[in-house]
Amino acid sequence: MYVIIRFIFPCFFIFFYSLHTLAQNQEVSRCISHYSDSGNLSIPLINIADQPYQAGFRYAPESQTFRLETLEKLTDVSWCERTPVYLLSAARLYLPVVAVNNTDYQAELRLLPEHNEIRFALVSAQLAPPRDIDVAYTYQVVNTYPHDSEAFTQGLFFHSGHLYESIGLRGHSALRELGLESTLPVREHQLASTLFAEGLTLYQDNLYQLTWTSGIGFVYALEDFKPIADFYYPTQGWGLTNDDYSLIYSDGSAVLRFMDPADFSLRREISVHDDNGPVYRLNELEYVAGEIYANIWMSNRIARISPTTGRVLAWIDLTGLLPAEQVQQADVLNGIAYDSSQQRLLVTGKLWPTLFEIELLQSKK
Repeated sequence: MYVIIRFIFPCFFIFFYSLHTLAQNQEVSRCISHYSDSGNLSIPLINIADQPYQAGFRYAPESQTFRLETLEKLTDVSWCERTPVYLLSAARLYLPVVAVNNTDYQAELRLLPEHNEIRFALVSAQLAPPRDIDVAYTYQVVNTYPHDSEAFTQGLFFHSGHLYESIGLRGHSALRELGLESTLPVREHQLASTLFAEGLTLYQDNLYQLTWTSGIGFVYALEDFKPIADFYYPTQGWGLTNDDYSLIYSDGSAVLRFMDPADFSLRREISVHDDNGPVYRLNELEYVAGEIYANIWMSNRIARISPTTGRVLAWIDLTGLLPAEQVQQADVLNGIAYDSSQQRLLVTGKLWPTLFEIELLQSKK
């Protein structure tokens, strides 16, 4: 117990999460971080600038920090089947599992730039969730609808019988309103040729649209697409949705940001993670029955995310959704729309010829 208190208590007043139930770890893999009774914190696999390293830290009680002691670049990481610890862009380390006295914890460390050496302070620690997420979903196709195979889908939602879609690529970026049975837009607004359109959502009676690297977003009137205002944000823009209170957007990292729709100030942010660590490449978003659904760029998976904690509650595997003969002409899965009135889930992809209505089928991993 002394070691656990010594590991957690130094930065208790910085920030401390509630503890959650967890059975003690019976088998510890080689990739799991360890905190020893002597104050050593060993991280067997850490990704720094896309390069694998192993690192050793020592707890310094006088400053209540973890000081880097050893750092060794690795040439072979085939022994580790887990996602490695990442040094995040915000100078934070997220440890999905660190073993302390045979009990699993998860922790987050924050880099302290005021020191002349690499030191981290403990930001939070809590009992770790079970090593594996038991809930997973496959799918069953309920219906199919035509989709423009030249539309580079970056944002999608459903409202009052119509689809609203944000189309990407410079020179082709647009905002569209479409019927389910046709690829011909009911209404369309073209963006400047220098802009690459991204996420799209409807909040109250206004449409909000992001752009990729320009740092600018647009507000339109729903009824006629008339531009109302511009807004700005400091990151890239990827996916966009809302929870009837905040605009929620992704930037390709593992972070989701919650923004005030009135003045576009940042309200809060969450780090998305599963049992293997941070979940990166969060792309198109949709708010569904109290959860955030997120496409993972360059994959066939959708994450179902808790908007409170950032934890992935379940994975949806859509492998094989697009017929094999159409895969070569298409791009990645991207686009989630939810019809709350009929509880229909609609998905598509960039340059896909089909919009799929699917039913989720729960399975065990």
